[in-house]
Amino acid sequence: AEPGVGRTATARGFGGGDYQRTYALPGGRYLWLFQDMFFSNDDDLRNSLEEAAHNAGLVQTGNCWTLVGGPRMHNFIGSSLTTPLRRWFWPMDGEIGADGNLWIFMAEMHNPNGTGATYPAVPVRTWIAVLDRSTLQQLYFAPTPDTSNRLYGWSVASTERWSYLYSHCYRQFANPGNSISQFDGGCMSSTHLARVPRGNFASPPEYWNGTGWTSDANAAVSILTRNVANPMSVQWFGDVFVNVTKENEWWGTRLIVDRAPAPQGPWTTVATR
Repeated sequence: AEPGVGRTATARGFGGGDYQRTYALPGGRYLWLFQDMFFSNDDDLRNSLEEAAHNAGLVQTGNCWTLVGGPRMHNFIGSSLTTPLRRWFWPMDGEIGADGNLWIFMAEMHNPNGTGATYPAVPVRTWIAVLDRSTLQQLYFAPTPDTSNRLYGWSVASTERWSYLYSHCYRQFANPGNSISQFDGGCMSSTHLARVPRGNFASPPEYWNGTGWTSDANAAVSILTRNVANPMSVQWFGDVFVNVTKENEWWGTRLIVDRAPAPQGPWTTVATR
């Protein structure tokens, strides 16, 4: 995008942001959320800390764009619980829930040094936000029933009966340095799977244990392990599950496309780029 998308007479528009997430809304609108979004009307992100939010974005209606959140850490979700650069929330996947509102999974991030997205920042658990389907007003924000740091809800895919929650532990800054060794390859390489009844995202999940579904979170096993980081992004197309992975995140050079007949696999790679 050109700088300043969504600008108004009194507010800078979109200048840049990481890890875009897009959520379909009723009426053909889309909500775009970013982690660490910057506000600028030009190509120079000067004063970037003052002109940023840990989560913010844009509502798209056709070719029209409206800002949500704002600079100076006016975070769109969880702002009252945020301590900038020390404790914040990053958006993951989400869908329209059984109640007709938009449910978004959020990673709670902590950095005890107060230095933001760098070592030693790590996610500690998953929260879920409920937004009014029309106004996008925050109706609810609380931790999910799963209290682990696996971050179920990194990717969400729903069939007629179930909503499947794919994990990604997202420990990109677990180690010091400026190489792929900063990632926690012990967990980022593996994806685990949970499920809840379709759209009932606050329900206690069941977990795939390799042969079936169980309420025991400790019995969950990886459905696909790949290299150092395997951030799966899965969709259901009515007859097949399709996954796209940016292998090893920003340190990687490949996009991998897989398909499977069931949410847990088996996964067959059909393309790489």
